Amino acid sequence: MACPHPPDLQSPPDRPSPPDPIGPAGDRAGGVVAVVAIPADPRGPARVEAVRSEDVDPLRRLVGGDLRALFLDEDAWLLVGQQPEDRDRPVNTRARLLRGALDPDSPGEVICGDAVVVGPGYPGATTAAPGWLRDFLADPPGLFGIEREHSRSGLWEATGKQFGDVFEGLAVAAIMTRLSPRTFRLTRIPNRPTT
Repeated sequence: MACPHPPDLQSPPDRPSPPDPIGPAGDRAGGVVAVVAIPADPRGPARVEAVRSEDVDPLRRLVGGDLRALFLDEDAWLLVGQQPEDRDRPVNTRARLLRGALDPDSPGEVICGDAVVVGPGYPGATTAAPGWLRDFLADPPGLFGIEREHSRSGLWEATGKQFGDVFEGLAVAAIMTRLSPRTFRLTRIPNRPTT
């Protein structure tokens, strides 16, 4: 499905400035950072990619063109394409679910094309995507479950809600937390060994 309109993907003025993924060559000894690539095609797995922190070209290749940064939270930004023809690319449902889960004040815009999650960065270099997201995607695909915290004991218990897609699970956990006085979290359900 192609995007129905060109999305308005600007961060509201009260948000921090987006990271500058373009760094002047030689300003810093750039290292390799882990980012999360989220293909628009749901059959393509979201994955952790290693890129040089000061090199914007790998990020452009991952999104298929020039970059625009969207606020997710204080630890993460979503990089998407910014060209007018991006509206002809497929809708990226997983990127939209992630943005809605992490930034409840984000507008309900449609995100088109491939996307990349990076850390907040600093002018001149890209930083790694949040560790919790990289950890969810580092293991082979599996099931994810939502747990709720007991207000008195602080212990966590399974709710019985399970998801095969981490982005769908994050979105549901975020909605449950916003609608309830309790806190919910997404966890990976361990694979049980077969004997």
